Amino acid sequence: MIYDLEQTLTELHGLFHGDRDGMIRRCTEILANDPTFIPAVMMMALAAYAAGDEGLAINFLEKAHEAEPERKEYVDLLAAILPRAGRVSDSLYYGKLAVALDPDPVLAPFVPTELSSYHDALSHVRASPHAMVAEMALRAGQFKDALLQSDEELRINPNSVGTMILSARALLGLGRPNAAVNTLRAAVHADLSGWLHAWLGQALLDCGDHSGAVPHLRLAVSLEPKDVALASLVAGLTEWLDDANWVATADLRDKLRERIRSGRGTKTPETKPVTKMIGLLSDQCYTTASTGFLLPVIKAMENTVLYRLNQRHDTDTKGFHHAALRVRECAEVDVFTLGRTYLGDLISVLMDLGIPTHESKYVYFNGKGGPTVVQWVTNPLADRLPTAEIVVADPETIDVDERTFGPDAVVSLDHLVAYGFPEIPAQDEMVGPLPRSRKGNVTFGVYGDFRRMTPHCIALWAQCVLAVPGSTLLIGGRNIWEDGLMQVMHDRFAEYGIGPRVSIHMSADEMESPLAFLAEVDVVLDSVPVSAGSETALSLWMGTPVITLKGDRRAGRFGASVLRAAGFPEWIATSEAEFVAKAKDLAVSADLADMRESLRLRVLASPLADPAGLAKALSEAVLSKVTNGMLGR
Repeated sequence: MIYDLEQTLTELHGLFHGDRDGMIRRCTEILANDPTFIPAVMMMALAAYAAGDEGLAINFLEKAHEAEPERKEYVDLLAAILPRAGRVSDSLYYGKLAVALDPDPVLAPFVPTELSSYHDALSHVRASPHAMVAEMALRAGQFKDALLQSDEELRINPNSVGTMILSARALLGLGRPNAAVNTLRAAVHADLSGWLHAWLGQALLDCGDHSGAVPHLRLAVSLEPKDVALASLVAGLTEWLDDANWVATADLRDKLRERIRSGRGTKTPETKPVTKMIGLLSDQCYTTASTGFLLPVIKAMENTVLYRLNQRHDTDTKGFHHAALRVRECAEVDVFTLGRTYLGDLISVLMDLGIPTHESKYVYFNGKGGPTVVQWVTNPLADRLPTAEIVVADPETIDVDERTFGPDAVVSLDHLVAYGFPEIPAQDEMVGPLPRSRKGNVTFGVYGDFRRMTPHCIALWAQCVLAVPGSTLLIGGRNIWEDGLMQVMHDRFAEYGIGPRVSIHMSADEMESPLAFLAEVDVVLDSVPVSAGSETALSLWMGTPVITLKGDRRAGRFGASVLRAAGFPEWIATSEAEFVAKAKDLAVSADLADMRESLRLRVLASPLADPAGLAKALSEAVLSKVTNGMLGR
């Protein structure tokens, strides 16, 4: 169909002022009948601009200019709108180009007067607010808002690497690592930023691609050799690596620890304070799954000071604020001022509750009387934080802790962890009947944390499935599954001939409890070499036994610590063969149904559900070690 230019534009112009949605529908109809009628694209751009969507307007106009580069009106509009979105240099290009083009006598009258002059446009130059708003939303943990604002900015500045990183970090927060990888790989072609490669390394780790992540982590460090914040992020990510890549990156971890110490290192004071004040550094642990272990114990502690390093306002962060005796706002405080704050508070112990992240602030004492830095629970259980002087251990971690820190720097407790279980379970968190009895076959369950689903881990799980004839494997524990990653996981299991026996629990909606899939699971298999923490505690609470393999690294001991505190050390394996044997024995046990019915009550009666008892033991043990001068130098 052929449209008359002036008549059609007059029709669209009238709709623009009376029924803008109707105009957009009419433009869509025109372009469906005649894709070459590009002025309709210009009118859609004007509608987007009028609605405040400058990015979409620019996108439409760039497409129009690409289709009809000789049209001066498209160029004039780009030159006028781009400064309003902060792209002054690009607008200058179009402003110069407009001088070389002749106006179209039919099209020109339909360009709004306020957008027809490039010189006037220069008086309306302003920075795009979307990137700034995205950064603020990301810091507050509002990932959907951060992604929305990042996308708005990328419409305006499609080559902004910083905004691509913001978008990828928001995707990671939303549990969409595959999309984050694609976003960051597109950005690699535009910039060689160390931060870009660090976040790409994290995204690949979250996809389970450890070997692919390592080169990017190394490159990040080499590109930004003096950036301590970036070194902190990479140091935290290396704790998740599978065994082969863990061994291969020993040199990188040593380099990172030295870099952090030199940039934010500790000046060991000559004397230690003898007060009973305990500092908590910091609620940056909101990024981990350890909150359920940390918060209830801290609530039961007395005389605590929380040094807040993040700007979030979520439930967990508020919980930490209410738990502490007092809170110090330290998100924007430099490390030297923070060190003086520690000294002024006269705390004896500073417990580092986080893992190395880009927000980490390590201690720096410029004077006497500073506190002793203690490592207790991190996620994963890190072999060593860069400035820790004491590590808290239990029977499951003490050998690796003494090997890493030295016997004099270890405080040993009967139980390393306690958990804050829900007082009132949701409907889909009630303990149901044994799935094996209902379905007639055994179902093993694993949590779909792709970072922990290494090839070695999948091979071990496959052995368990093959050891029990007719058994199946259900992957669950999350509400968002990306198609690309689901296919990769299926292919990995298919290599062991169990592809048809593996399925993924698809949530009914995003509000469904991640624990709902346990209603279909008889026995949970823990991950290796980085074990689970909160998932293990909650699985037991849901009446589902868990088998864990005690690893060689501290990161592989969290599951064992949880099972010991819950009173089930018999479910801790020390070899792969024992792991498979224990999983098989439990799966076919005649007592499994009775065990499921009683497990929640047994867990709630165990030390794992006694945060107050652990708080008392932890405080007394650490303060005694420090105040009695037992800390090795």
